[in-house]
Amino acid sequence: MTRLSEKEQEEQLSQLEKRLEAFSHIRQISQPEIQCRHGTAALQMRTTIYKAVTTDYYQQTLEQRRAQLSAPSVYHLCKSMLMKNTKCKNKDCSDPNDSLYYLCTVQYMAKLDCQKIYRVVRTLANGLKKHFHFRLAPDSEQAVLTGYPHGGVTPFGMKTKIPLILDERVTKLKPAIFFVGGGDVATKVSISVQEFIDICHPIVADIANPRQDGYNGLGDDDEGDGDNDSDVEDQSVTPSPAPTSG
Repeated sequence: MTRLSEKEQEEQLSQLEKRLEAFSHIRQISQPEIQCRHGTAALQMRTTIYKAVTTDYYQQTLEQRRAQLSAPSVYHLCKSMLMKNTKCKNKDCSDPNDSLYYLCTVQYMAKLDCQKIYRVVRTLANGLKKHFHFRLAPDSEQAVLTGYPHGGVTPFGMKTKIPLILDERVTKLKPAIFFVGGGDVATKVSISVQEFIDICHPIVADIANPRQDGYNGLGDDDEGDGDNDSDVEDQSVTPSPAPTSG
């Protein structure tokens, strides 16, 4: 076998580097995004569209984010937050009407209201006031339960089966699609509202308050802050009940 000279070796290495450079534009798909994609595939969803975003996505205004995604409006941009009932009698998520955790999806143009979540879940569980107190789950718990990093949380393919709550405002969007995290901070996924409801069976209820027109999203944490975390009044609501299957 003929041994290559040092010059020939350098030439071959240079050619190899040029070949590799030709593939440098191809985006690497992270493990969390793969997890999300497997989740939507397992559910046989037909309307999901994955879109990559820039690394400075969360430093941009909502209008700039909308433009990146070609979304119909800023009202179609949503986020999912893992909420924990710190006084829950149950120690897991097996009972969708009285779960330790809920994944709540709301618009960026609305702000999650812990008092409203309290009223929704307490009504479903028909429980005593002392057994309900909601706040945003710590990032450490979120990562373990969902398998997704901060900024990439999505309702699809979570490591733990967690009941979903969809803010009713999302169901009124025209056209009837919305965008959420795609598992990775740099990936978003759009889906039909109706398909999400039909396949994922979320509890649909009023769990947020609209933000004022002109809100641009700057200075707001991607996953929200679980506002109104205080003692709540006893008020009745009539949410759509959590499904018993699916």
